Amino acid sequence: MQPSSRERISVPLEPIFVLVEGVWEVAGLCGSLLLNVVGTAPSPAGEAALEVPFRADSGAAVTRMSLVQAEQLGLPIPSETVTRQYLTATGPITQIVREGRIRAFVPGWARQGPYDWPCVFIEDQPEMVPPLLGLYGVIQDLRLTFDGTSTPGAFFGNLIVDALR
Repeated sequence: MQPSSRERISVPLEPIFVLVEGVWEVAGLCGSLLLNVVGTAPSPAGEAALEVPFRADSGAAVTRMSLVQAEQLGLPIPSETVTRQYLTATGPITQIVREGRIRAFVPGWARQGPYDWPCVFIEDQPEMVPPLLGLYGVIQDLRLTFDGTSTPGAFFGNLIVDALR
């Protein structure tokens, strides 16, 4: 399916810095993608959706967000916790998570229903860490192209997001 112009957006790629042995290094590039996330309390006009910036990261297997932020957004959160190990740019980490789902729209697109993706809600995630948009589930609905061609306003290139359905 060839996406229409209303079903494509482009956002600048930004470097991800990590501190390695006292030195800041670029660990990768990501794009900050704004999504309208649907909570559990619908408005009189329909479903309540709040804009949430997600860091689209090709190295993230699953979408993830802090439990505190999910609660603030009114997302349905499972009560059962599980311990999972993840491999990050700085090495493996173990986290206590709740495995759930998020429903989200891309602002400005004509799609009538929200996308529905797996998401883990992290118990001890620092508030300063933005939600990550991972690949699992998402790449069935969206094509994420990390284009490293430098353009005005996007020195590191652009994340191009196309609707697949």
